[in-house]
Amino acid sequence: MKPIVCLAFCAFFSIVLNAQQVGINTANPDPSAVLDVFSSNKGLLFPRLTTVQRNSIGNPAHGLTIYNTTSQCMETYFPTGWAQMACACQSFPTASYTSSPANPSTTQSVVFSPATTGATYAWQFQSGTPASSNVQNPSVTWANTGTFQVILTITDANGCSTIDTTSITVSQCAPSGSQTFNFTGAAQSFTVPACVTSIQVDAYGAQGGSGTSGGAGGLGGRVQATLTVTPGEVLQINVGGAGASPAAGWNGGGAGVGTGAGGGGATDIRRNGTGLSDRILVAGGGGGGAQGNGGAGGGLTGGQGSTNGNGVWAQGGTQSSGGAGGMYNNGGCSPGQAFAPSGVFGIGGNGLSNSACCCYGTGGGGGWYGGGGMQINGAGGGSSYVTSNGSSNITHSQGVRSGNGTLSISW
Repeated sequence: MKPIVCLAFCAFFSIVLNAQQVGINTANPDPSAVLDVFSSNKGLLFPRLTTVQRNSIGNPAHGLTIYNTTSQCMETYFPTGWAQMACACQSFPTASYTSSPANPSTTQSVVFSPATTGATYAWQFQSGTPASSNVQNPSVTWANTGTFQVILTITDANGCSTIDTTSITVSQCAPSGSQTFNFTGAAQSFTVPACVTSIQVDAYGAQGGSGTSGGAGGLGGRVQATLTVTPGEVLQINVGGAGASPAAGWNGGGAGVGTGAGGGGATDIRRNGTGLSDRILVAGGGGGGAQGNGGAGGGLTGGQGSTNGNGVWAQGGTQSSGGAGGMYNNGGCSPGQAFAPSGVFGIGGNGLSNSACCCYGTGGGGGWYGGGGMQINGAGGGSSYVTSNGSSNITHSQGVRSGNGTLSISW
């Protein structure tokens, strides 16, 4: 090597080997350092890798340090994995996002909405069309069913980035169909099929029981409506049972007394719970009969019971209160006998005997509000109901169903 070249090389690097120490630009490396680098106008530059490139390093040594250009952080490898040691960003944007619909089918477009706005976006959609996007709210479709990765890299105005990887499940839409529920004496359930967002319901309340003295039980009501639903949600179905003598019909019918008949049970759908307040659709049941006919079930106000003599007739349930209980007073019956119990929310009033005349009473029909009970003659019918939240095409029919109730759902 020529002297002038050697001199320039030595002046630039000035590397000194002393007891396995290395000094760069210094002839006297610090005794405690294996490598001592000196400069008054330059820095030490670590390897610069993206997260993908970093993750491709095979068996990184503990203590290996890089500058991550994706996270803008100095990162060191520890036994527990890579850790950020120093970052240019003190805070990072939120990369979470929502999709609508959350559970799409192969026939639906999915719109993605990031939690952070006013940033730049880099989306990647596994098997999706398009496969990538840089818009804030991209619309994507999938041709096949399955679970696919969605990756969002979001960068704020300060250049700070965050990556989030989530999965989305794409299903096949269920074909149109229907399901009918008959009386069982127990709660049943209906799971909304994939992609179905509305159902058509046709529900009938049960008939009140017929007494042994010639009076017929009131017929159950009918409700038809379209309800907004969510794919995969589970609805509880309760189909009312017919009243008997003196038994109450299942699901809200009032009980009869002696040879008087009980009211018919209501038929309903419940959402987000199993209580009476969770009902979103109700078809009222008919009132029980004895000497007089029971009131018809259904309608916004249930039918009143009939009487073959003087007295106060039992009333049907309404949208806001139970039907008032009735009182029989005729011929040899002493005046001033007690009224039978009124209906309440969801349940018909029980029958009450008139000891001055006879020994039997009739129960009101179940419904949104139950019909009133009665002495000797017919009890009131229960009212029907449909929620105002997400319902349409509502039709009420009063007094159309004999026997037990039923409910059909189509989509």
